[in-house]
Amino acid sequence: FCPTGTWAVGEMATCGYLTDVEGNYEYFERYMAISRVLYWAEGAEGELRLRDGCEFVFGGDAVDKGTGDVRFVNHLLQLKTTYPDRVHFIMGNRDCNKLRMHTELSDAGMQAASDDASFPYWLPEKDRVTPAAACETEGGSVDSRVDRLKWMLKHTMGADGAFERRREELALLEDAGPGGLADDDIVESYLESVAEGGWMLEYLEKGQLAYTFGTTLFVHGAVTPDNIGCVPGAGRRSVSVAGWVRDLNAWAESQVREYKESLQRPVEAFSYTKRPGHGLMDYGVPGGAEGKSVVYAGFLENGNAKEVDGL
Repeated sequence: FCPTGTWAVGEMATCGYLTDVEGNYEYFERYMAISRVLYWAEGAEGELRLRDGCEFVFGGDAVDKGTGDVRFVNHLLQLKTTYPDRVHFIMGNRDCNKLRMHTELSDAGMQAASDDASFPYWLPEKDRVTPAAACETEGGSVDSRVDRLKWMLKHTMGADGAFERRREELALLEDAGPGGLADDDIVESYLESVAEGGWMLEYLEKGQLAYTFGTTLFVHGAVTPDNIGCVPGAGRRSVSVAGWVRDLNAWAESQVREYKESLQRPVEAFSYTKRPGHGLMDYGVPGGAEGKSVVYAGFLENGNAKEVDGL
């Protein structure tokens, strides 16, 4: 597996890196306080600026665990718009899985999946909880989009409590008390974020699965002997870093495009494994892409780094 190309240190000597903010806005603010590449243009929470001679990489997982999903992603989008060639987004599992909202919260998805015990397929069968079972034990209705979204977040996305955290952030943004936002407003916030023109969809449209800065390769999870050089559907491994990154990102782009094109059509039938953009959704789950994903991968063994053979 051969790297290609050369890089002169003086051409672009500094790269800022931040990852796994997961909606924790306070974490982002702490990063900004120490960053040597990013700064606020007009005091606190103005527009972001990138210093000359620098690049910035966000390593993925922008949302889910804090009350800053909307604000943080929109800051990233503003930065990317201002510096399109020097700002780079890596797709994380918490980003890719938001594409599920469109089909799973559709009428067809609601009806077809309430008792489907095959999902989430990446979990052992004993750990799976169907929407119907969750309603029995936790309350709610299988016909409610509110309860289905809460089930998705808690039982399939590792984001228990995100529903109320989104309510808290929207109340802040709209200068309204949390009591002024109905449950359906929260559902619409998630759906609109992955609809045409939505901020989460725009993040994925501008995102990449891999990026190289000089001799450094950025991915969300890890490069391992199982996934190195692999591109879904390619049938063979890439033999160079440049070729692999190019082809992997082109595949991801095609998946987002497939999903986006489907938004023009009503969801008439539902299948967890045949929906538009499913390949990218699957790429971000444990064991996804036949175990050859760089998103959900690691190189630790008993908490310690291990040598990656075959690189």
